Amino acid sequence: MRCNPWRWLWGLVPLALLGWATVFYERDGIERDLARRAQAALEAAGIDWAQAGFAGRDAVLAGVADDESDPAKAAAALRGVWGVRVVDTNTQLIPKVDNFDWVAQRQPNRIVLLGHMPSEAARKAVLGVARASFPGLEISDKTKLARGVPSVDAWLAGAGFGLKQLAGLKQGEVRLDGVALSVSGEGRDAASYKAVKTALASDMPRGVRLADDRVTPPVATPFLWTARTEGRQLILSGHVPAETARAEILAAAKAAFPQAAVVDRMELAAGAPAGWNIAAAIAVRELARLESGSAELRDASATVAGLARDEATAEATRRGLGNGLPKAFRLTDQIRAREAAPPPARTASPYVTAVAVDAGTVVLTGFAPSEAARQAAQQSAATRFPGRRIDNRLEIAIGNPDGWQRCLDSGLAGLAKVGTGQVKLVDRRLEVSGTTDDDTLVAAVTAQLARDAAGQCDSVPRITYQPAPEPELDWRAQYSGREVVLSGDVPSAAIKAELVASAKRLFRDATVADRMRVVESRARTWPAAADQGLRMLSRLASGEAHLQRRQLSVTGIARDQLTATQIRDQIGRELPGGFSGREAIEVRQAAATPVPTPPAPPAIPAPDLRAAAARACQDALKSTMRDGTIRFQRASAELAEESFPTLDKLVAVAKTCPELKIDIEGHTDAEGTPERNQRLSDRRARSVSDYLTQGGIEAARLTPVGFGDTKPIAPNDTAEGRAQNRRIEFQVRAK
Repeated sequence: MRCNPWRWLWGLVPLALLGWATVFYERDGIERDLARRAQAALEAAGIDWAQAGFAGRDAVLAGVADDESDPAKAAAALRGVWGVRVVDTNTQLIPKVDNFDWVAQRQPNRIVLLGHMPSEAARKAVLGVARASFPGLEISDKTKLARGVPSVDAWLAGAGFGLKQLAGLKQGEVRLDGVALSVSGEGRDAASYKAVKTALASDMPRGVRLADDRVTPPVATPFLWTARTEGRQLILSGHVPAETARAEILAAAKAAFPQAAVVDRMELAAGAPAGWNIAAAIAVRELARLESGSAELRDASATVAGLARDEATAEATRRGLGNGLPKAFRLTDQIRAREAAPPPARTASPYVTAVAVDAGTVVLTGFAPSEAARQAAQQSAATRFPGRRIDNRLEIAIGNPDGWQRCLDSGLAGLAKVGTGQVKLVDRRLEVSGTTDDDTLVAAVTAQLARDAAGQCDSVPRITYQPAPEPELDWRAQYSGREVVLSGDVPSAAIKAELVASAKRLFRDATVADRMRVVESRARTWPAAADQGLRMLSRLASGEAHLQRRQLSVTGIARDQLTATQIRDQIGRELPGGFSGREAIEVRQAAATPVPTPPAPPAIPAPDLRAAAARACQDALKSTMRDGTIRFQRASAELAEESFPTLDKLVAVAKTCPELKIDIEGHTDAEGTPERNQRLSDRRARSVSDYLTQGGIEAARLTPVGFGDTKPIAPNDTAEGRAQNRRIEFQVRAK
C-alpha cells in the first residue's frame, strides 16, 4: 500500500489546534506555579528584597537591592527554577552616599536612631540589639537605607558595640562615620562610667576605630572628698574629677606622708568646684602637720580637724590652710593642740557622758577617760551626724565603766536613726531619748541598742512616737455588689492609683469607678486607714466605707454573723494610730422558703480516714508554701504583689478538702515589742484569711491566729534567722 502524505497533514491540524488551546487556557496556571516556586527559591537563597513576575515562562526580576552583586545572585536563583526560560532583570539599587553616618541618641524616655543603614537585615539586627540594651524604652528608628559603608560586618559590630556603651550613659550619643566610632555623654554611675571607658580603651571591635571619646563621669552632688589618718595609713575617699587629678593628689599624699601607706578609695565624678585640685593638695599637705586628723572638701567648703603636737603647730597649720586654699573655699577649723603637761585626771562618780543633737549642732558634755577617747567620741559623732557642727566639751576623768566607748557608740548609732535628741550614759545605764513620726523606728532603735551594747551596759530607750498630722479629708468607697465607686479627696495621685489597684484586687467580680479628686497633702497613715476600709468593705455583700478626717465608718450588709463579728473586731483593733472606727453592719436574713425533706446525710468518714485527709491537705498546703512565697509590705499587714500566685495556689488546694478546718498562723521575729509583734502577726494572718475568702473559701472554715514572736524556728540574732521566723503556717483540722 502506498503512503498518502495529505492524509498525515490533515491529522496534524487537529493536534496543532489542541496544543494552541492548551497553552492559551493553561497560561495563568503556569505563571502562578512558576511565580510560587520562584519566590520559594529566592527565600531559600536568603534573598528577601526581590520579587519575581512572569509572562509565560519568562521571569521579570524586580526590587531594590542592597548591593551591586545582589541582582546577579537573584537572577541565578531564578534560572535554577525548573520551567523558567528567560530572566529579565529590572531591579534598582538603594542610593549610595559618600558620608555613611549613623547616630544613636539616648533621650529621657526613648532611643532615637538617625542616619543610614546598609540593609534591611542590618536594620533588624541593630533594632534587636537596641531593644535588648534598653528594655522599657521606646526605640525610634529614623534611619534610611544606603550604600557606601566600607565593611558591613565591621559596621554592624561597631553599631552593636556603640549601643551597649550608650546603655551605660545617663544621656548621650554614639556616632559611626563609616567605621569610625564617637561616643559622648555622662556616665550613669561610677561603675558604668568606668566600664564604658575601659571598653573604649581596650575592647573595640575588629575593623572599628575610636574617633572621639567624650564620655564624662556622673555629676556628684555634693562633691565630697575626704582624707584621714588612721594609724600608719592615709585613707583618701570620695570623689575626684579626673585621673590626672587623682595622680596629682596621690603624688602630694606620698610626698607629705612618706612613711605612711596611702589608700586610694576615690571614685571619678563630675561637679568639682573651681580650684578643687589646689584645695585637695593643700588639705593633704597641712594634714601631715597633725598627729592625727581628717580633711573634708564638700563642694566649696573645707573642714580640717585633728590634734597638733603643740599650739605653734596648730597655728602654723591654720595659716597654711588660710593662705593656700583658693578664695572661693570656706574653711572650718577644728584643730586642737595637745596640752604640754595635762594635769592628773580626776575621778568622776557617777561617770556621766551626754550628747545632745539638734538640727545644726552636736554638743558633747561630761567625761571621757582619755584624750584619745575624747577624740574618738567626737569622730563618732561627726561620722553619724555629717554636716552638723561638733561642740566637744568633754573633760578627761577616770572611773569610766568597762565598754564605755562601745556603749556611747551604740547610743549615737541609735540616735542617728531618729535624727535629733539626746544620748546619756550614766555609769552602765544608757538612755537614748528623742521623738519620731515613724512608728517603726521605735522598735528598730530598741532592738539595735540591745544588740549593739552586747551586755556592756543597760540600754533604756525613750524614743517617743509622735505621728505627723494626717490630712483632714472626706473619702468614701461604695459597693453595690456589682460596682465599687471610689469618691472624695485623696492626698496624692500615687495614693489614688494604689487605692484603685487595691479595689480591683479585692473586688474581682465588680467594676471599679474612680471619681476621686487629688488634694495634695502629706499623709503617712491615711492610706493604710483607707485600705483597711476597702478590705472590710470587700467582705460585705454591699455597703460603704467612709473615711472622714480621722474616723473610718463601715456600714452595710454582711453575708453571715461570723463576717459581721470579724469586721467589728477588725475595726476596733487594726486601724493606724490616731484613727478611730465605727460600724453599722446588718446580717443578711435568708428568705423564707419551704423546707424540703433533707436528703440522707452523707456517710461521715471514719475518724482515721478524716485524719488522713487532714494530713494530706496539710501536706499539700506545706508543699505549695515551700515552692512559693508569702510576703508583706515592710512593718505592715499589706500583702506584697509577688504573694498572689502562691495564695491563688493555696486557694486551689483548700478547695480540694472542703470538709476540713484550716488554722492560719502568723509569726514574727523578735524585733520590736512583744505587744506590737502580736498585733502584727494577728493582722497578717487576717490578711491571708481575707484573701482565701475572696478566692471562694468559706470564712467559717478559716481561723486566723497570731503568735507574735513566741514560736521561733531559728535564732533571732542573725538576719537569716529572723527572716525564717517571719512566716505564715497552716494547720488543718478534721473538726
